[in-house]
Amino acid sequence: MRGNAVIVAVLLLAGCATSTAPPSSSKVAHWEERDISELVAAIGPYDTTSVKGDWRSYDWFRFGSCHLTARTTLEGKIREVEAQGVGTGCDVYLQKLGAS
Repeated sequence: MRGNAVIVAVLLLAGCATSTAPPSSSKVAHWEERDISELVAAIGPYDTTSVKGDWRSYDWFRFGSCHLTARTTLEGKIREVEAQGVGTGCDVYLQKLGAS
C-alpha cells in the first residue's frame, strides 16, 4: 500500500514540475485593409463576432490552444489580425495566413 502512495506522490510531483510553453502573440500585418470575407475564405468560418463602438471583432477558437481575433471597421475592412496561444497552438492559423 505504501508503495502505491509513493508512486502517486512521485507522479504528482513530476506533473507539477512539467513546464508549459509561455503564451505567445503574433500580429499578421499583411491582412490589414483587406476585406473580412477574404480572411474567412482563407481560414474558415468564425466562431463568434461582436460589435464594440466603431469596430467589430471576429474570433476563431480552433486548432488547440489558439485564439485568433480580427478587428475590422463596421464596413468589414480589417484593421488588425492577432493570434494568441500557447506553444505551437497557432501554427495552423499562421500557416493559413501566410505568416510562417
